[in-house]
Amino acid sequence: MTVPGQPGGAAPAGMAWICADLPAAEAEHFSANSTAALALDRACAPQMSARCLGRVTGKATVTLNGQWEGSVPYAAAKGAVPGLTKTGAGELGKHGITFNGIAPGAVRPETKNRALAEKLQEYQDWILKNHCLKARIKAQDVAERAMFLASDAARMITGQNIRVDGGW
Repeated sequence: MTVPGQPGGAAPAGMAWICADLPAAEAEHFSANSTAALALDRACAPQMSARCLGRVTGKATVTLNGQWEGSVPYAAAKGAVPGLTKTGAGELGKHGITFNGIAPGAVRPETKNRALAEKLQEYQDWILKNHCLKARIKAQDVAERAMFLASDAARMITGQNIRVDGGW
């Protein structure tokens, strides 16, 4: 079998390339969580490099630990962010640019409350049971970490994926 656009054309003898399109919802996870992060990096890096100054902070996730059923597409897409963070730090560090990621835990947004409706209390109990710190993460907790990483106090921190997760 020959797959157009496949490097090397035909598959090795006795093998075949397997091609499958992702369902639209799963493809959207990659577009929003991986492709967008790389595109934004590529768009901003030249200007920051020219100035020899910049801070990049991406949003990773704690779902990479596999505790959430049904999270495979999201976790797979977000799994690219730690790699982008490490390699971005390596590429941009010589220009004085730091590149980090923040991996928030279960932040308590109102939209999640509405989506869970009747299962909200069960979800809240599950989060607190799994947190070392028995409190919910607020958006402010994540924002403060991002502000720190953007500050001069974090000028020597790069290539890190910092968890703000209550201790999963």
